[in-house]
Amino acid sequence: MTSLNGACLCGKIKYTIKKAPEISIVCCCTDCQRQSASAYSTNLKIPASDFEITQGTVKGYAHKADSGNTLTSNFCGDCGSPIYNKNEADKDNVVVKMGTLEHPNAIKPGVWIYTSSLPKWIEVPKDVKNFPKMPPQ
Repeated sequence: MTSLNGACLCGKIKYTIKKAPEISIVCCCTDCQRQSASAYSTNLKIPASDFEITQGTVKGYAHKADSGNTLTSNFCGDCGSPIYNKNEADKDNVVVKMGTLEHPNAIKPGVWIYTSSLPKWIEVPKDVKNFPKMPPQ
């Protein structure tokens, strides 16, 4: 795979990921639940240098994550689609929302985090690593 492309719902924001991500994550924290309006969010953690907004300008909303760090959620100001998150404590990486990829089935999530916040009616697949909170770095 050479690159991945994605966009928001209305198409005004477009981006490119220059090379394959090293990790894909299902996050079940309450922030991701609220941001996605779902039980979890599927994400790609990638080097910020490999991520480029190619069209449009995102809006950002900064808030304190449960780690105490400031997390900025970047989204389309027109349709509201979440595009990526940036954690002040991890300046070298961004977390891109997999649902915005042109081909979201191209990558299978490899780890589930914050499973302690997951609704009881959802089962974590048995063949993936999972952690009740943020895994050790």
